[in-house]
Amino acid sequence: KDTFAFFMVTAICVMAATHAYYNFQVEDFPSPFYAAFLQVIRLGIFGDFDMIDFEGQRETIKFKEELQGWQTVDTDPSPDYFYMHGLFYLTGMGITVLLMNLLIGVLGQNFNTYEQQSSMLYLRARA
Repeated sequence: KDTFAFFMVTAICVMAATHAYYNFQVEDFPSPFYAAFLQVIRLGIFGDFDMIDFEGQRETIKFKEELQGWQTVDTDPSPDYFYMHGLFYLTGMGITVLLMNLLIGVLGQNFNTYEQQSSMLYLRARA
């Protein structure tokens, strides 16, 4: 019961962050909604992120003669740089940290509740 409510709140927060990311029109492959949903799920649920990818920029690799090898080249910030960072921090802190700590609290409370009822439930099952 408690965990269902938690997952509903989490789903609403993920969809809200997806909607915000979708409105920036950052990516469109394979579809704009799926690209936005994938970025938010990666950051909010799995804690996996790449800020350049989150901004919709692509990392480029060029051959450097003086280094005799390949090197990544930094891309210029996108026009939505500050907005994307704001969304990144809200999603990262709001979903990844706060909601996952809330999940730990809900599961801990459920464990304590059922641990107190365990002897009664055990005797009922044996009857």
